[in-house]
Amino acid sequence: MICAANRRWWLAYVSIAAILGCDTSAEKSARFLPAPELAEQALASALDGWKSGQEPSSVGSPQRRVIVADSHRRPAQTLRAYKIVGEAPMDGGRRFVVRLSLENPSQEERAKFLIVGVDPLWVFRQEDYDMIAHWDHPMPDEAATETPNESTPNEADAP
Repeated sequence: MICAANRRWWLAYVSIAAILGCDTSAEKSARFLPAPELAEQALASALDGWKSGQEPSSVGSPQRRVIVADSHRRPAQTLRAYKIVGEAPMDGGRRFVVRLSLENPSQEERAKFLIVGVDPLWVFRQEDYDMIAHWDHPMPDEAATETPNESTPNEADAP
């Protein structure tokens, strides 16, 4: 079951995916494409927030809100350092490759982040953006969440 806060985020994600995915006109989608410098600043703001221990959510300043969608962070894992390697080509948004240095457990990782929108700016981890673009979402393991129902016949009991 999706809680009210998650429902609000998914609605926002779906709205952005619809805006970016359904508009075939380059001029119309350019309205939602931030300037390269602004996109990189938004990404740095999101990564600085992670580095200082903030959960993915709304970061930035009152003048320029940045909303972060990164469901691939491990709960106890922290960002020690990052380096924005550069922009990678993409239609409909700005995509940056980032080298992440993580702790708990310690590892080095390359990740891609997409920045779309104008106000607010949205920073998506590539995998989250792909899930939205393909209308996917992480599902709980049904076997782990279901409880056996004694009134439902078992396949082994069938004649």
